[in-house]
Amino acid sequence: MRATISAHILLILCMACKNPKSGEIKSKSPEKTDLTEQHEVSANIPKAVQTSEKSYVIASEVPIYDPYDFALEIDAIKALLGKEIRIDIDYFKDEYSGERDALIKVTYEDTEIKFYQLQEGKHNANITTPKLSVLNGIKIGMPKQEFLTVMQIDDPNASAANTFVYTDDYGAMDFFFEDEALSLIKIYFEEGD
Repeated sequence: MRATISAHILLILCMACKNPKSGEIKSKSPEKTDLTEQHEVSANIPKAVQTSEKSYVIASEVPIYDPYDFALEIDAIKALLGKEIRIDIDYFKDEYSGERDALIKVTYEDTEIKFYQLQEGKHNANITTPKLSVLNGIKIGMPKQEFLTVMQIDDPNASAANTFVYTDDYGAMDFFFEDEALSLIKIYFEEGD
């Protein structure tokens, strides 16, 4: 699990170092090679453990086991997104409990949420619509400064980042900004080891 999260963070950081015009990795000058710093964010919010020109990685002191501001149920999501959603359900027998379970995939435009009907804690989402919010009202279109306030990030280095990666031992949430507005929220969380 930790290896998966580490690989995910490494991939995000590599993507942040790409030159957007040529797709090549930027070479860093010697004075910029060590960008890792410790920053106190808040007494009850995570510590920033790594910054770069584009990414800001936060190791959470509080688990992100329930990142959604809405119930993770088909009817609740349908009420928020409307009739245009597509629902795919794959049924299977749970190898641990022996009960029949279902992997539910809800698609709305570019937004996709996957979750298990019975097993709590397994989430995978790409949110691109302002109709769904996470972590106390964070939603697509939110200005970066408002996001920093909600996340209680007062580090001056954070305002230069375009990607914020919020992690704990079980998953990650990535927040992507374009033109100072939140454009994509990616969530991966799996309860257990």
